Amino acid sequence: MNIIGKWVVSSVLSFDGGDFKWLTEEEASLKEDFDARTFAMIMDFMPDGTVRTMMKIPDGMSQEKIDEALEEGYERDGDCFVIKKEEWKEEDGKILYNSGIQGEFSGEEVSPWAEITQEENGEITFMNFYRMKKM
Repeated sequence: MNIIGKWVVSSVLSFDGGDFKWLTEEEASLKEDFDARTFAMIMDFMPDGTVRTMMKIPDGMSQEKIDEALEEGYERDGDCFVIKKEEWKEEDGKILYNSGIQGEFSGEEVSPWAEITQEENGEITFMNFYRMKKM
């Protein structure tokens, strides 16, 4: 799988009607408690092993507010802000993402590296919560 490039959220795992279900943006928009900004997220996997989490700049955001965000240290990439940078790597044929999660479970240290799986339709599942498709 070639992970390099930009990926957008196609569906999100949500608790719906007493069970977990993958919801598209349209389905999620029908839920009162769902934050639609989730679908504005873009993951940009770079060849150097960096993955940038980006969010689309909201429509109507003033240039003054954009400039303030840039002064606060956010980077801009086209119509997006880069809000976080993490690492990714390929190891033993698997694509792994450094989730930053630290700690122990049942007395054993938890690895921060989480596997990104590829679905039959070419999408990826990221952090077991997001399904993403390549832009």
